[in-house]
Amino acid sequence: MTQTNWIAAAPAPTGWALRAMTTDGGVLREGHAAALSAQALDSFAGASVPVVAAGAGAAPRALPCAPLGDTIALDDLDGVARLAAIPPLAQQSPGARTAGEETAIAGFLSLNKDFDGVLCLPCPVQTLWAHISAEEVVSMQPFATPRLAAALGTDAPLADFDAALSDTLSRPERLAAHLADPARGCPWGHLIGAELAAARPWWLGQQVAVIGTGTVAAHYTRAIGTQGLAPVQADGTAMLLKGLAEAKRRAGL
Repeated sequence: MTQTNWIAAAPAPTGWALRAMTTDGGVLREGHAAALSAQALDSFAGASVPVVAAGAGAAPRALPCAPLGDTIALDDLDGVARLAAIPPLAQQSPGARTAGEETAIAGFLSLNKDFDGVLCLPCPVQTLWAHISAEEVVSMQPFATPRLAAALGTDAPLADFDAALSDTLSRPERLAAHLADPARGCPWGHLIGAELAAARPWWLGQQVAVIGTGTVAAHYTRAIGTQGLAPVQADGTAMLLKGLAEAKRRAGL
């Protein structure tokens, strides 16, 4: 039977998403923990194994910088498992802090070393736009669009998406009115339209890549494509695991 070699951990809306990893990078199973406690991790893995956690360092790294440091510090977690904590990235103005996105960015850049442009990372907590140059995160801008969508209780399909997107992209000041009128179509279209209007300096004339998974990433890829761009698409989970594996290597685990 294949044994868990290490645990990949990443921030989730409530607690931490866990993946039991094999030596060659395969995922044995997935789970969740409210906190990165030794008891929860040992229970999940069935044994005490090393843990690599995205966006978990106590002291964030200031931009501009590479998404991962040259070395990843190891800490004892209740004296049971070794924890390699990947520090989040932070920016003072506008205020921004990553919550695991730095690790997905590292995974993407490890496969696209010559990328120079903007990454759009839609995640459950926030959507982060990150300007990349010379393999560094130069600046970033977060948006609360996913939380707003969750608060509206919508998982709207793409029906009427384009019309809603265009409607609010051209008149972002009408967002609240558009969301109050069900006849105006897909809420996701309105929300992303307002975001694209605010993020125009980030994507206009830039090479753009969307790093994400599922329906939400599809919404962003479609929306950016309507603006005459051809965004690169990358699977968010695959990029996260790639970054975690690199951090594991740098930590010497």
